[in-house]
Amino acid sequence: MTVSCTLYNLRQVTGPELETILDDLLPFYSACYPHASRDVLRHALHDPQAALDLLRVHRDEQGRVVGLDVLVLLRDIPVGGERWAAFRKETLVAPGYRGQLALSGDLAREAIRFRLAHPLAPVVLFGATTLPGYHNVVRNTHRAFPTPWRPTPPRLQAVMVELGRRCYGDEALPTEHPLVVEQPAWAAVPEEQAEWLRTHSDFHPELSAFYLQQTGGRPDRFVLVLVPGAWDNVVLSVLDDGWKRARRAWRRLTRGLGLARPEAREPQPPPTRQDATPSPVVASPPPSPGLVGE
Repeated sequence: MTVSCTLYNLRQVTGPELETILDDLLPFYSACYPHASRDVLRHALHDPQAALDLLRVHRDEQGRVVGLDVLVLLRDIPVGGERWAAFRKETLVAPGYRGQLALSGDLAREAIRFRLAHPLAPVVLFGATTLPGYHNVVRNTHRAFPTPWRPTPPRLQAVMVELGRRCYGDEALPTEHPLVVEQPAWAAVPEEQAEWLRTHSDFHPELSAFYLQQTGGRPDRFVLVLVPGAWDNVVLSVLDDGWKRARRAWRRLTRGLGLARPEAREPQPPPTRQDATPSPVVASPPPSPGLVGE
């Protein structure tokens, strides 16, 4: 399948241009979140206080929107006597295109650019995830929190709670689960989550069990995820992602030549990847669907 993409810098678009973009994207967004309004979409895409606000729109051969990728950079967020920066990444992908779109390039480029310009600045990647998105983030970054394999360090948990309040509001954070955001406007379709669990029953089941424990299985709750922006985490995550892309490309080639068994599956990283000792981290928008993974 052929997919094209268009990149918008939302800090440079005019009011009428933003309204045109919203008109274009609302049908796709509403199909993903039937309860979401135009205002919810506006807040998901555009944060007036952001230092960076990029939107990438993916389209199929007929010009239909099949994916959205939003990257926002928030600066000067006070937590524990430090002023943190946070990249907030939002992704929505049509079911038939999950795993087919290039979604991490903007983040990798901007994260490395930020790190080079501010080598000691406290920075993280942050957002709220659906169940497939949670798997995607934890499996495709060198170190992420929370996971079932290790507790979230108190310092990072304080950052997550503050970012959750900043991005989604106090009323959206259930007191019994501070690392979960509750947003009825984003409510996932329960049948789609059940189908994903059925087709991925052998796909890191401990991650699914942990996610569902946090949300209580409710489709209007989403797990907050934080990826530390320490140099080792940024570089190793980029290398991990590049290696996986190369393996997928090689597998497609060998299958096309009839040299690979059709049933062969990409090996999954072992859970112990998350047990690496973390490096110290030298430290969104209003309601939005968060890191909704591919």
